[in-house]
Amino acid sequence: MKQLVVAPSFPFSSHTFVTREVASSLHSGDDVWVLAPSTGDAMGEEFCSQVGFPRDRVIYLNYLRCRPFSLDLTRFSRSIAKAAMPEVYGRVLGEQRKTFFARLLRDERLRNIDLIHAHFIGWGYRVAVPLATLMGVPVTVTAHEVELPDLAPADLRYVQENAQVITVVSSEYLKHWVKLTGSEDRLRVVHNGVDLSEFGELHERPELDGRRVRLVSVSRLVPHKRIADGIKAVRRLVDEGIDVEYAVISDGPERPALESLRADLDLTDRVRLCGFLPRKKVVEELLHADILVHPSEAEGFGVAVTEGMAAGLPTVVARSGGVLDIVAHGRSGYLYEPGDLNSLVGHIASLAKNKDMRLAFGRVGREIAEAQFSWEHHMKEMCRAWHDALREPAGRHG
Repeated sequence: MKQLVVAPSFPFSSHTFVTREVASSLHSGDDVWVLAPSTGDAMGEEFCSQVGFPRDRVIYLNYLRCRPFSLDLTRFSRSIAKAAMPEVYGRVLGEQRKTFFARLLRDERLRNIDLIHAHFIGWGYRVAVPLATLMGVPVTVTAHEVELPDLAPADLRYVQENAQVITVVSSEYLKHWVKLTGSEDRLRVVHNGVDLSEFGELHERPELDGRRVRLVSVSRLVPHKRIADGIKAVRRLVDEGIDVEYAVISDGPERPALESLRADLDLTDRVRLCGFLPRKKVVEELLHADILVHPSEAEGFGVAVTEGMAAGLPTVVARSGGVLDIVAHGRSGYLYEPGDLNSLVGHIASLAKNKDMRLAFGRVGREIAEAQFSWEHHMKEMCRAWHDALREPAGRHG
């Protein structure tokens, strides 16, 4: 199968899932290309090299940077005019989109494409569906943005009417979609996967000494992730005589506010804001932690949670979106209502005081990750979705 994958940027450090998926497809024998409007970042490039996806298989083209007019006569075809959606994007941007689609149709690398797959609904709407229509090929879309409940129902219906298969990353996302559109047509749940081999076997975990109990979060520093709750919990735990420290991996616009909160609570020696780390270092941090904390109030799936489980960590997770499919409350971790600081502190304290409980929860979490969220299982389900799409007629919307 020759597949074109549409992504918002590539390769990007916070989209390792996308990079791993295209690399897996390529290594399985598919002819895979990526279309992105912009490059990612250095750590994303490092991970791309690590999983073995060649950068010369990425086509960089951004319709926002295309000329609004050109001498390419194909720009004036009705099909390209329809794909440009001037009624949605306006006259000037519509003309830029005409140039964008005309250039893609001339690109020799895209000859004989069998299927287009888009990550994120926005890219399915803006690029993948109209391009698939022009090429007369089927299109599939993975919905994994946390903003799904806020997307316009008309946009969701457009994608649902024109894509052959839409995979949503959790049962909560499926419910949100159906609530917004009134239809389950062409939807299926395919959970994100985790590469268990990165974390080795549980018996290979490093032996941790009697030092402070280490909490860890892997999360963008944005308000809805509620990392401030984790920092406040550390202050409460220390005041209760529980010796903990907290590592927060990743970065974002809320970092200055979190640094100020850390200083105000006198936690500079206990809270590390690590910023973005190379993938290898992220795995090391998880393997040297005791408890994964995930306070987010909005979560499409919760890859960080499954990775914590793969590393054998008990989890303390706010109830939101996809994590409800992941955490077995009272067996692999604890769920609590977002923003309920008392519950967050209480659950962490229970685990921090009881090493045997931490180990038992960690074993169950690893078993769940192996049974339900392995990378092999994810790819099996995605390949089924793609091959189902290939069996359906493309361009149903004409």
